[in-house]
Amino acid sequence: MAPLHFRRSGDQLIVEEDGGTGKLIIDDHFSGVATNRIEVFRTTDGDRFLKTTNTCTATDDIIVGASGSETLEGNDGSDVIAGGGSKDVLYGGADADYFVYASATDSTTTSTARDTIMDFSQADGDIINLKGVDANANLAGDNAFVFLGAGATTGGGTLAYSFIGGNTLLVGDVDGGGDDFAILLAGNIALTSSDFIL
Repeated sequence: MAPLHFRRSGDQLIVEEDGGTGKLIIDDHFSGVATNRIEVFRTTDGDRFLKTTNTCTATDDIIVGASGSETLEGNDGSDVIAGGGSKDVLYGGADADYFVYASATDSTTTSTARDTIMDFSQADGDIINLKGVDANANLAGDNAFVFLGAGATTGGGTLAYSFIGGNTLLVGDVDGGGDDFAILLAGNIALTSSDFIL
């Protein structure tokens, strides 16, 4: 089964199949009407509780941001956190969390539109999921990033990081014209390929 990606469009929750055309649209999930909500996704590794607020509980939750700038908090539990567009501040909390990106426009290189992950933890097993991002617009199909490690990107489809001001700046080039995608991680973190789903 292909991985699923979650995003928000207005009051709709959209669940999309990675690399395919399958899509589930849940109308009015974020409308504030309790009877319109999908509350639990049952998966092979346990239930995940889908939140309509920006703060999760001590369970394994899914939290999906809107198009504006938000602060999303996973708290305890293994959470799936998708900020969506604009500048978001993301907290995974304890346990292994997944920070999910569906497009290079979800977090861009300008400081006014770039996400910050405040507590990325390799010890907890946190993951940045970039599988939904087409890493090279110059090639046909859905392309994966090549992680270069510390340094600079070298063209379309490459991903690298550097330390800046006591933090870690992750950047990606999706078209060969320079960095298009960026995420700031609080603290100096020596990222490795195992920190990503590419």
